[in-house]
Amino acid sequence: MRHRTALSEGIERAEMETGARCMLICDIDRAYGGAAGLGLAERLVDLRRGGEAERVIGLGMDSVERGVDPRDFAEAFRLASSAGLRLTSHAGEDTGPDNIATALDALGIERIDHGLAILDDEALTRRVADARIPLNVCPNSNIVIANKYERLEEHPFRRMRQAGLLATLNTDDPAMTDLDLGKEYRTVARALEMPWSEMEEVALEGVEATWLDDAEKRSLHAQFERELAGIRPFDPSLVV
Repeated sequence: MRHRTALSEGIERAEMETGARCMLICDIDRAYGGAAGLGLAERLVDLRRGGEAERVIGLGMDSVERGVDPRDFAEAFRLASSAGLRLTSHAGEDTGPDNIATALDALGIERIDHGLAILDDEALTRRVADARIPLNVCPNSNIVIANKYERLEEHPFRRMRQAGLLATLNTDDPAMTDLDLGKEYRTVARALEMPWSEMEEVALEGVEATWLDDAEKRSLHAQFERELAGIRPFDPSLVV
């Protein structure tokens, strides 16, 4: 019990010091198989129903994609959904677009983590774009951790957005990649030659992609617009 209390206390202190809000996602490591994933989901749901783990608002899944069928975890995701938890999963980072489609259809995920292969399937790209399903894209991580690309200039992030996808910028694991979100934005903008105006759109659409309710999204969107106006360069067409 003490470690859970210590975690909560640490989060609360950080929120007070920074003004940021922190909610958590419980993540399945798919390398351990569907039975372990279901066990984790059951434990999480039990805690939530017992009035604990209130900061945990979602169930996710990460780790190795190749050779693992997302459908093995369908029961775990159904259970989490029935308990009111939000759903997300790594998909299409090191596999093809079929992995993304399977995660959407079998797991019912409402957000795609990484999703790099999506542009290889035009119909899937249109489906996800039309539904405004967010993609949590982590360009630096895809190079440093996943070794998916040799250089940031090769990353498809800008092309994903040009295809109409709700692709957002994220750090993945900052401790492993020596990043913060500001550095993620700067390095991606420079590598992909994305102007300030386009990076503003990324930030504002990041608000849309959150799991806040509509009123909270409107409030945060307005706050972002005010703060962006205060730091906007004279020429927004410049690359930052």
